[in-house]
Amino acid sequence: MPYIVLTFDDFSRDIAKVMDVLKFVGIKGVFFINTASIKNYEEQNLVKELAKYHEIGSHTHNHLDLTQLPLEEILHDLIKSKEIIYNLTGKYVKSFAYPYGMCNGKVLKTVRAAHAHHVRGGL
Repeated sequence: MPYIVLTFDDFSRDIAKVMDVLKFVGIKGVFFINTASIKNYEEQNLVKELAKYHEIGSHTHNHLDLTQLPLEEILHDLIKSKEIIYNLTGKYVKSFAYPYGMCNGKVLKTVRAAHAHHVRGGL
C-alpha cells in the first residue's frame, strides 16, 4: 500500500489551523520546525499539542542555508534544534528538512553526525 506523507516547513501560529483540519479528517503530517521561531509560551504549547498527533521534524534552529556555514556552526544549529524539540515534546527527532532545500556533501555528513548525537534534557 503506498503512503502519502504531508509535510509542512517552518513555524507560525497558522499551523494550529492546519493541525485541526488534518486531525478532523484523520490524517497525520510531519511538521518541520525551525526552533528559533518558537518565541513564547503559547507557541511552545502549540508545538507540544502538535506533537501529540503529528511528527515534529527538525528544520534547524535558525533556518540558514547550511551550505554557506562552517561545519561547527551547522552541527551546533542541528543539535540545538533537536534538543529544543525533545525538551518540548519528549520525543526524539526522526526527520529533517533542509532549509531552502540546500544541501551538499559537508551538510549531508553533518546531518548524519547530528542524527547520531544523543539529546540531553534541560537546555
